Amino acid sequence: MNPLLDLYIDYLLASTGPTTATGLSTLVQGAVSHDEVTRLLNGANYSAKDLWALVKPLVRSQADGPGVLIFDDTISEKPYTDENTLVSYHFDHAKGRSVRGINLLTGFYHQASEGPSASALCLPVCYQLITKTEAYTNAKTGQVRYKSALTKNQHLRAMVDTCLANQVPFGCVVGNAWFGASDNMLHIARAGKAFIFELKTNRLAACSEADRQGGHGTRIDALNLPEHTPTPLYLKDLDLQVVVLRQVFKRAAFRNENSSGVRYLVSNALTWSDEQLTTTYQKRWSVEVYHKSLKQNASLSKSPTRTVRSQSNHVFAASVAYVKLEKLRFASTINHFAFKTRLYLSALKAAFDRLRQFREQYNLA
Repeated sequence: MNPLLDLYIDYLLASTGPTTATGLSTLVQGAVSHDEVTRLLNGANYSAKDLWALVKPLVRSQADGPGVLIFDDTISEKPYTDENTLVSYHFDHAKGRSVRGINLLTGFYHQASEGPSASALCLPVCYQLITKTEAYTNAKTGQVRYKSALTKNQHLRAMVDTCLANQVPFGCVVGNAWFGASDNMLHIARAGKAFIFELKTNRLAACSEADRQGGHGTRIDALNLPEHTPTPLYLKDLDLQVVVLRQVFKRAAFRNENSSGVRYLVSNALTWSDEQLTTTYQKRWSVEVYHKSLKQNASLSKSPTRTVRSQSNHVFAASVAYVKLEKLRFASTINHFAFKTRLYLSALKAAFDRLRQFREQYNLA
């Protein structure tokens, strides 16, 4: 790895505030100029291919059996950064509105582990930055807007193919309802892999292939499926038999599109039990922890970069920073947030000791 890039990544881990080229230069007392850091971020074009080269040895050495490949996206908000093809408005499902920022879609590997979840290896193995390059005219307002050349579902299928080509040892693909498209399911099944997606309640299904072809579909939430029992069904526009699992939560343990406390999971693993489907899908939570760690521990959203190249390279550097934290956690069992807290307390102690020295030096009461 480029030594300056490695230094920049360590700076992202150590920092608790904005991460700037000038800040890094000041931190190392001018040993590296801010111009060198700027040239680093605007020079090379780091990508998911470079990330895989870094995590590949860890996956190969630590993975024990087929793992789970989880897909999810997150938005690194940039409310004060000028718009470009990368920094744009994306709909945030958590907030229910569009926000300005960088939209990151990740293929996240969770090692299949029989032990506690803390012992599982959790790493990003591929990612895609969503860029909006295609101009179109809004039919209602007449204003020119921009959209991505490919949808997130198209990116997902391409990323699955990349993981297959890279021989990532996964046996199942997992995602929430936003990625539960029929094309995704069929693509994964044809690749010989299992999938588990959450289903939106308005998806149409039939009890037989003949009913499906005859257009006799019924909404999932109107089928009165038994609870915790995988039920064979045929989804509309999917030439594949699947099982649908209905889960009822007495209290709102999650929020879906209607906050009903009912979740439907769909899978092509026809012989899997309720427990197998549920346990595998629960691994999806690890990608949420990844997003939180990226933002809070790896300074994903703390760089005032302005160009698409520098912004893209910063995302790559933050992703590698997470990998460093994961290596530390896997070796020491210290989780990312505990490690960051230790760094913060060390810095706070150093600042407190320095303040006391100033008081003694200048005889301050």
